[in-house]
Amino acid sequence: MKSSFQFLIFVFFSVVAQAENHQVTLGKVHPVSLKAGRSAIAVVMVTVERNLHLQANPASRPGLIPTSLTVTQNGGISVGRAIYPPGKPYHFPGQPVEISTYQGTFEIRLPLVAAAGAKKGKVQLNAELEAQACNDKICFPPYRTPFTIPVIVSR
Repeated sequence: MKSSFQFLIFVFFSVVAQAENHQVTLGKVHPVSLKAGRSAIAVVMVTVERNLHLQANPASRPGLIPTSLTVTQNGGISVGRAIYPPGKPYHFPGQPVEISTYQGTFEIRLPLVAAAGAKKGKVQLNAELEAQACNDKICFPPYRTPFTIPVIVSR
């Protein structure tokens, strides 16, 4: 859905968590075009390797690390609270309760607002995805993946 106040931008982000090394691979991050005084929604696409899942946000139980996106404001660009999708139920063998997880490909929506006086030009927003990958037997230590979201501010 497009409007003069909202643009849907896709930031492609691929998470590949491997049991041996928890490697995270970041895909190309596309620039977000934003007019001063306006807002946009950046969409971060996350893909989880087959046979793994990430903890949903919010996490189902204490001690589980929820998938979370943190973005630092910069250059007159305000960052709203990330909007996470609902998790999918996952049942660990031998556990009595299901947990909420992300599997396959999902998106995190991120509201951005450029101040009316935001300077025209390129701005880099520093971002970090924190996640905890699990397979059907164990959960691996959480990891953090830094990346940037390029924003082009116009008047």
